[in-house]
Amino acid sequence: MALSLANLKRVRAKDPPRVLIYSPPGMGKTTLANEFPNAVFLQSEQGEGADNELTTFGLLTDYNAFMEGITALYNDKHEYQTVVVDTADKLEPLVWAAVCEANKWDSIEQPGYGKGYIAADLF
Repeated sequence: MALSLANLKRVRAKDPPRVLIYSPPGMGKTTLANEFPNAVFLQSEQGEGADNELTTFGLLTDYNAFMEGITALYNDKHEYQTVVVDTADKLEPLVWAAVCEANKWDSIEQPGYGKGYIAADLF
């Protein structure tokens, strides 16, 4: 089947949108996300620019702190409508560190080829 503009239709989403924004540093990802409705930031890096005023827990430097932020947003009553993870690539090493600590590994690669990363995916 060849698609054409005639195949377009309007649909209503049942779930809220999930958006991933990827670009090199300094391109305005944080600034854009700050325009989303009632945004709260879970920061794994200091990504805000000088002109951004964010609602944030501050820099979350380990996986447990990050999860405490998620838990507070899940359990506590609030008016926030958008959760921004700033940034996913800086969150990943926090997950790796928690997996290493839980398994008493020196590094995520200690258990052998790919096994540490698989453990992180299941964490």
